[in-house]
Amino acid sequence: MFEVGQGMQTLHDSAPVVRLSEDGNGLYKLLMWCDLSLDPTQTPLSIDDVALILSITDKYMMNGVASHVGILHHYIEKELLMVYALAYRARSSWGEKLMRAAAWQMLKFSKLPFTPSTPKALKDLPATAMSHLINYREMCGVSARSLVADMSWLKGTSFPAPWAHGQKALCNCPSGSYRDRRVYLCPWWLRLMKRIGDALLESPCVESLIVCVGKDASPVTRVAGVNLADAMCCNACNDGMDLSAASEGLMKLQAELAEKIELVTRQVLLVIDP
Repeated sequence: MFEVGQGMQTLHDSAPVVRLSEDGNGLYKLLMWCDLSLDPTQTPLSIDDVALILSITDKYMMNGVASHVGILHHYIEKELLMVYALAYRARSSWGEKLMRAAAWQMLKFSKLPFTPSTPKALKDLPATAMSHLINYREMCGVSARSLVADMSWLKGTSFPAPWAHGQKALCNCPSGSYRDRRVYLCPWWLRLMKRIGDALLESPCVESLIVCVGKDASPVTRVAGVNLADAMCCNACNDGMDLSAASEGLMKLQAELAEKIELVTRQVLLVIDP
């Protein structure tokens, strides 16, 4: 079934046996892990049990058993750093895909998500693996924020953009580029974009988009914490601006930006030690 990683001895009946240092609990959990019919969502195995099981499979060189990682995937949203550290052990085989999945999920957090189980896993994780993870997060943040800094990707969109106007009005709107043409952009919209960009730099994921419409208002008057009625009155060019058009435009901008964020962060490559 597997290669023996520790010494053998012979009993009085001449049958070769291995003296196991694991207790019954560890071996019982190992047999549960081997049950391919086990539903990961219903398993009683904890993430600490999974760590114990993988240490046993390492000890006895049970690579085929260790590759049954369906249960480990179940913990990818609950114990991200633990999964990352455990998958590192098998980074040259099944662990690579799991490490990348855990690293991408961690982008949802402004800080690395520590839990009570995390310190045990990190004890055996090399500093280089943590350094690669931190660098990956920083690169994803820069890529996501660049979508706000350079919005040339908006050129092909057609949703309402009442925060941009082509002619100078009695207002203080600065000029800028929007959809590949020179326009005047409302200051409240520029502040909103900066706030989104800062949020994406810290936590580069779709969840960080703060463009959210309150569903209890009809018509909607608040978007991303901005009171649109107040925002529209802050510039002369905003007088009479259609609030529903502004709301529709911001929500469609959010949808477009969400797709772009996932695309650019998926393209960032996590470095994994050989």
